[in-house]
Amino acid sequence: MTRGPAQAAWKKTAAFRRYEQAEAGWKRAEPALGLFRPDGLLNDRPWARQQIASALPSLSGPEWSKVRGLLQAPESFTFLDQVHDRLGRLAVPAGLRAALVERWWLRRQRRRGGDPAAAGGYRRAAPLVQAVLCQRIDPN
Repeated sequence: MTRGPAQAAWKKTAAFRRYEQAEAGWKRAEPALGLFRPDGLLNDRPWARQQIASALPSLSGPEWSKVRGLLQAPESFTFLDQVHDRLGRLAVPAGLRAALVERWWLRRQRRRGGDPAAAGGYRRAAPLVQAVLCQRIDPN
């Protein structure tokens, strides 16, 4: 009895498991590099670093070494610090600023595509409702 075909099949299965593990790790890491979190909040350095820390064990092997290095570099999240700093310097009340950031996020969601009617028209209506809310907070 030969072990060749069975051994080759097990190697392929192990390789596929490693691929799936890396894919899951990347899916955890990727949102950390975005301006907004998946829940719609503005991303920040602590949250992003936490996401990266939870994803790194899944991104093992030499093929991920450069990516791991970039994800762990402090400079990778400088853009988030800059966004928060610039928003903080705006001469706008905090409540209005938060409402405007949420409107910004909602508008980006609408542009990402998908069928606007799929969520009962939510993607089309939510930015408009948020615009009205912003006007009520500050008519200017």
